[in-house]
Amino acid sequence: MAQSIRCEGITTHNLKNIDIDFPIGLITAVTGPSGSGKSSLVYDTLYGESYRRYIESLSSYARQYLTKIVKAPFKKIANLPPSIALKQVRHFSNPRSTLASLTELDDFLRAIFAAHAQIVCPTCGKPVQITHAHQVFPSLPSELLGQKIAILAPLEFLTALDPEQIPQILSSQGFNRFWHPQQGFFTQTEMSPQQDELHDFFVVVDRIVLKENERFRFEEAVRLAFKIAKGKVSILCASTLHQFTNELRCLPCDTLFPSPSVALFSPDHPLGACTQCKGFGLEPELAMDKIIPEKSLSLETEGVAAWNFGSCRNWYELAIEAGKDVGVKASTPFTSYTAKQWEWLTQGNQEVFPGMVGFFSWLDTKSYKAHYRIHASKFKTYRTCSSCDGFGLNELSRCYKISGSHFGSLMSLNLRSLNAWLQDLKTHLIRSSSGESTLITLEDLLERVAITLELGLDYLSLSRKTRTMSGGEFQRACLARSLASGLSDTLYCLDEPTTGLHLLDSARLIKIIRRLRDLGNTIIVVEHDATVIKEADHIVCLGPKGGSEGGHIMYQGPSGGEAPISPPIPVQKTVLPPIKTQAAEQTWLTIKDSRLNNLCINEVRFPLNTLIGICGVSGSGKTSLIHGCLFNLLNKDGGDIALENSEDLGVLLRENFSPQTPISIQLIDQKPPARSSRSSVASYIGIWDWIRDIYARTPKAKALKIPKSYFSFNSPGGRCEACEGRGWTSEDLSFLGEIKQSCDICLGKRFSKSVLNVTYNGKNIADILDLTVNEAENFFVEEPNICAKISTARKLGLDYLILGQTTSALSGGEMQRLKLFTSLDITKEKDRTSKKILILDEPSVGLADSDLIPIFEVLAHLVKDLDYTVLIIEHNLLLLSQCQWLIELGPGSAEAGGKVVFQGSVAEAIESPHSRTGEFLIKI
Repeated sequence: MAQSIRCEGITTHNLKNIDIDFPIGLITAVTGPSGSGKSSLVYDTLYGESYRRYIESLSSYARQYLTKIVKAPFKKIANLPPSIALKQVRHFSNPRSTLASLTELDDFLRAIFAAHAQIVCPTCGKPVQITHAHQVFPSLPSELLGQKIAILAPLEFLTALDPEQIPQILSSQGFNRFWHPQQGFFTQTEMSPQQDELHDFFVVVDRIVLKENERFRFEEAVRLAFKIAKGKVSILCASTLHQFTNELRCLPCDTLFPSPSVALFSPDHPLGACTQCKGFGLEPELAMDKIIPEKSLSLETEGVAAWNFGSCRNWYELAIEAGKDVGVKASTPFTSYTAKQWEWLTQGNQEVFPGMVGFFSWLDTKSYKAHYRIHASKFKTYRTCSSCDGFGLNELSRCYKISGSHFGSLMSLNLRSLNAWLQDLKTHLIRSSSGESTLITLEDLLERVAITLELGLDYLSLSRKTRTMSGGEFQRACLARSLASGLSDTLYCLDEPTTGLHLLDSARLIKIIRRLRDLGNTIIVVEHDATVIKEADHIVCLGPKGGSEGGHIMYQGPSGGEAPISPPIPVQKTVLPPIKTQAAEQTWLTIKDSRLNNLCINEVRFPLNTLIGICGVSGSGKTSLIHGCLFNLLNKDGGDIALENSEDLGVLLRENFSPQTPISIQLIDQKPPARSSRSSVASYIGIWDWIRDIYARTPKAKALKIPKSYFSFNSPGGRCEACEGRGWTSEDLSFLGEIKQSCDICLGKRFSKSVLNVTYNGKNIADILDLTVNEAENFFVEEPNICAKISTARKLGLDYLILGQTTSALSGGEMQRLKLFTSLDITKEKDRTSKKILILDEPSVGLADSDLIPIFEVLAHLVKDLDYTVLIIEHNLLLLSQCQWLIELGPGSAEAGGKVVFQGSVAEAIESPHSRTGEFLIKI
């Protein structure tokens, strides 16, 4: 084998003392079931060791400020290059993070503006520029040559002085002659200005005949005038003044502008941020639909939701009393309010009742308390800032323009339009032979933009918030930043880069990964997608299962040949009955005329009590349709309908069932579940509290007076205080890092001896934490509540997890299934009085094809036995192939998408010429 990263004796987490080689300069795909040890191998071991070695190469002073990583357990890792890890970030919550900041494109654009921007005065619209002393002579009209002129310095800079002292001060410096538009030239003895007239007086610096041979004298006089007048000079010829300045000042408006800097074009910096919205581009306003959700209520029936909070109820008494003076009865429902009464309720009577505006102003004075701040935010929506028009930049920053565009307007362009603008700027700079340094920065920026375009993000704008981006868009943006860095001889660790991508997008992604490899880098991809695995140069397969049954190398070698690719999901397509689209008993939800974001949908139909797949290329509008429209239309009280124009959501219609039938809807989004070293599998699935009850009821616990709280390793009393219930202790060796070792007192059991002496059916509480989910079901066979929870976890394929395992040590796929576990109520009895809708956003994330079998069986159970309607926003073909109804959006992204290109069965999608997913489904 060619040179490779040689790893020996790796025992990280569940890895079984494995030896493995990763060829340098090639693409290696690491695959296997969820929980088999892929992340433990690639991230916790390879990347973690590379980062630790980098930290050790720094000075001891620098190391104290950097994150310390515990050394992974292994015998040897050789030839390990410096590493970059691109992990999945399913929920990026920073409201200031944008595509531009993520890809670092805004840094280049700011540098170009700081070097090349032209100031345009917002008052008069004239360009503002600096005129140096040597530029004044050629700037004068040619007809002035040969004429007598005077170089004047305005006296307005002396307004702070006593006017009577000004002639003496200037005379002492050799300036004895002055000029005034009405008085003409006069000596200092004849000068007697008033304080408010100083701006009309000028000191005469020199008088010459404007000739080429007098140019040196002219420039020296101009320099002196600039110095005297703090950057201003006036050239007088035949009673006509020609004014110049060596400052960034608009002379007609007398407005001084700061020198352009990078910070001036940043909405995150005080120099550039809009003072009204603080750089966010949005400003809050009251959402009356949330403040008064039920218009049929009144003040008497406490219909103002914002006042139903603690001491805020006192506002009802204030409003009822004030309403008597304006003719508003407490019993009058809000639906009967006149426009004048609504205005009173909103604006109030400032003398007696300040209204809703006054109430929220009062809440703002309490914003230092978190619960007041959170309560106020529930009843506010956001609109485009009226001061900056949503750009986030103040008026001064928007005065700096290149080719007529300010920085904020360029940030709002999509990347395709921005690339065209940059190309035009490049042509202009080349033709004008100016701005060579700017041209170098521009070339770098164009290269980065080209890479981002190649990744298919041309429809996104630089100002697009990362928290609104799909998983696939975020992954590609991270790849664009890494590829644009031009690094070589680097190890790239990629965590499922195809997440959130349609197969059409995956092909483009594979091309980019190859480019990273061709630059001389080593790529290790943790992946389940068969397309990426087949395109890899080398394959490592871990297994055979997850958890303690995983951690073995099932295959390592070149792609092809005996390389294992996951088999199709072994579920019969007839497990769910086909939809009878013409049957009278089939019930439907229909959304018409939806125009939210990029949607342009005339009609889309959702058959109830079925498994529905929502598919389409990344950015085609899937999230807008399901999260934005369907969820908000059905969940007006708890959704984000106030954040959008409700008219854009469309109209929701019901077919074949009563309008009075209640509909309950639940959304499981991509936000990752919380991880903690103090949270265990037992506590996460909700059985730990019952287990502690069982042990607290045992005769020995009662005899020793051991309460339930003592059977928790997170609470003092019963836990081992030496390790504080962790089972291990750590020793900080200062600059050498942290070393973890099993607790010497409890030997890793987490509890004190008195608690460990309490047993139930022969096992103490620590023994229970060592059980797998499958073993626990057999052990607690007489506890129906525990068995029901465990049965649910087992049905999701989590039977191998150990009850005491911390959630921080679980893989992404395991956490995904635990998240589904906490949201799927599959033990509930059948309820036909309401329609139940469950929305899952990419439930296949982090899961191999074999892991999808229990997921599908649970979803089928919900549809067949509990009358659920399950919608999955998905790209996984195996899961889509099992759906009863497909809705595909497209045909492209952003403006090119947003339309329903297909809706129907899987068989119809395969035959449809409009379905871009159908051409891939035919291969399943």
